[in-house]
Amino acid sequence: MNFNLIYRQMALVIYGNQFLNDHLQDDLNKMPHFQILHPILRDFHCGQLLAGSLQLILYHLKHKGAYKLSLIHAPRLASTIQESPIFYLSDHFYNYMILIQYRHDHPQILIGCEEKELWYLHHQNNDADFYFNNVNALTDRIATYTLFDLNESFIENLGELKAIDWKHFSQSYFDCVYINEVAFTLGSANQIEHLANIQFKDHQNYNTHFDLFPKDFTSNYAASLLTHAENLYKNYLLESETRNDQAWCNQATRHELQLFDQAVQALNNFYPSLIVNAANHYSNANIQA
Repeated sequence: MNFNLIYRQMALVIYGNQFLNDHLQDDLNKMPHFQILHPILRDFHCGQLLAGSLQLILYHLKHKGAYKLSLIHAPRLASTIQESPIFYLSDHFYNYMILIQYRHDHPQILIGCEEKELWYLHHQNNDADFYFNNVNALTDRIATYTLFDLNESFIENLGELKAIDWKHFSQSYFDCVYINEVAFTLGSANQIEHLANIQFKDHQNYNTHFDLFPKDFTSNYAASLLTHAENLYKNYLLESETRNDQAWCNQATRHELQLFDQAVQALNNFYPSLIVNAANHYSNANIQA
């Protein structure tokens, strides 16, 4: 799972909505958490550069009448997207897309993409390969998106667009993902007594680079659950490494391995709804003491 990509998409949705609705007056391009984001928006068919920074992209969307951004988990949408001659639209991009709703036009989606090498073949010189490698190195650090038209009927039943009860959602997370023997053994049970007290050392790093969460980190259900889920995910991945003799899976019984598979599946099933709801409904995810 590409956490950097996911958090960048979430930041684009959270701050993008504030920008589209005139609730964010700062220059986004000068904000530290977007200096490494700086997405590029390219035309799906021609590859031409539409915008080279976050603020220009949002101005472009706002000028077209966009009023709301939403993160959606829509792998089933992949079959409706045509192949692009200049972009790779890989599986991990299909999983999460940004839905753009307009006041007077059909919705569109921002799809993460990677440019194909053929796009650079018009540079007929000895430095063509060097140029392509340099561009690849650049776009590895920059989120590159393309706009794709979407049938409005598709969004009618998207559950992630509807507001949720965060207290109930949080309890569901613990019931489905956390209350099992494997999560207590391999997770961070000893660190958790209440959601409001969740603290992880990775938070400072993420907050420095992305500043994804504009409110107090420990007073928000979305932020707390996201950090806990990532920690649990990484622990599961570490302890399932068969090449590591000390990994938990190499010392577990058959029954314990079955429980482990069930725990991993439970987390994988819950993760998409956590990610999209955190992005779309973060502002109303406060923990009431």
